[in-house]
Amino acid sequence: MTHKDARPDEGLNGSVVRFAAQADRQRSIAFDLARIVQTGLLVAYAVTVLWLNHSPKSPAPHIIQGGDSEGYLEASKHWPWHPFSARAAPLYPILIAALGRNLRLIVVVQTLGWIAAWQWLAVSLRNLCRNRVVGVIAGCSVLAMSLAPELMFWTDAIASEWSSMVAIVAGIASALHALRTRTPRAWVVTATMISIAVFARDSNAVIAVGIIAVSIGVGFRRAQFRRAAFVCAALCIAAVVGSNVIAQRADPPRWFYPLQENIVLRVSADPELLAYFRDHNMPQADEIIAMRPNYLLAHADMESGPKWAPFRAWLRRDGFSVYSRFVITHPLWQAKTFFRDRSDLLEYPVPPAVAIVGATPGRLYGWFGAISFLRSSNLMVGLVVMTLLLLGIRRVGWWHADRQLRWMLLGLTVSASVHALASYAGDVLETGRHALTATMQLRIATLLIICMFVDRVLTRNRHDAVLERALIGER
Repeated sequence: MTHKDARPDEGLNGSVVRFAAQADRQRSIAFDLARIVQTGLLVAYAVTVLWLNHSPKSPAPHIIQGGDSEGYLEASKHWPWHPFSARAAPLYPILIAALGRNLRLIVVVQTLGWIAAWQWLAVSLRNLCRNRVVGVIAGCSVLAMSLAPELMFWTDAIASEWSSMVAIVAGIASALHALRTRTPRAWVVTATMISIAVFARDSNAVIAVGIIAVSIGVGFRRAQFRRAAFVCAALCIAAVVGSNVIAQRADPPRWFYPLQENIVLRVSADPELLAYFRDHNMPQADEIIAMRPNYLLAHADMESGPKWAPFRAWLRRDGFSVYSRFVITHPLWQAKTFFRDRSDLLEYPVPPAVAIVGATPGRLYGWFGAISFLRSSNLMVGLVVMTLLLLGIRRVGWWHADRQLRWMLLGLTVSASVHALASYAGDVLETGRHALTATMQLRIATLLIICMFVDRVLTRNRHDAVLERALIGER
């Protein structure tokens, strides 16, 4: 029976079909309006980003070069596995080389890539929502987050943060699209985006490892997805191994300076913890404690001075393995310091160095960022706890039935937390900057969980209302 054939005297089934036909017509009208609104919002968003990045009257900075910019420009002159180029993740120097080291062109490409990635995420989220109003609001919330000065700054900066964030945003957008289409090809695209992200920042390998584990499990359990699952696993394995091989080609290896900073600035602050490293033959422990307050002044001497040669030799030979065992055997210390320094991770401001060139965001723009970026670390911790509780609710039938969606959102939140922990362990002096991709991912995951929960609750209630109207009509 079709909707057109339904008659009022056909009982409850006919009433249900008739009301379903009315709902279809209403949804069709709403769909057209939603498409018009969506197109208008996407165009307005693109114009806003272009104005912020390229208008001389905008409150955003333009072509910012920091201390690392010269390093990236120099690295772009060599192959990625060159000892100098290998000090940085290879994706961004490759992009610089492909654009001829033209700074203006680099910023234009970064702006366009930023627009495309966030628009893709907003459209994918809107398409996954069943309630069109919720979908439009969710998409606007995502776009508003992308306009926060803390994130927009990196579209103007000659730094690798942009490439890492864009790749992760594109990966999340692709995953949402894959949940909607349920096609193997969409999941392969997701794995490809995350594999690219691994070459943008080493800590993104945390997400790739999660995809490897899930893909192998799906490959053995679901025959229809076996080929795509193993392709996803192979892509991520190749990215993780390739990135690690390139990192080891650096001189010194890419992990050397972060490890040095962790021991000098974090571990040496507690003599009991430093005793662990003494027991593993670390030299010059007393000198490290005395030098710690003046580390920034003594940094150059630690890198190449003869005084610290024994410490550097121990770091190269045993430092990585000893510190890895230390992290495994001292989880409470890791959790305590991570929570203590949560504001360094979650409240990362626009870099103060921008003030030197007089390009700090306007006051209104800064207020907008405080709201859209959820700058408060305590608020973020509370929201993460709340969203994890929402994922565990079982009484909302349609929410509980979307198992793949809930597992994906849970994986996104957990991997973001582990990602932030890895970034925290990998840097001391610029923790917030190097953890920015992870904290952005955590904010996106929180927003997605809230939006999808509200959407599933509203659509469940609407479905119940249609059945109730049908029963009233039958009476």
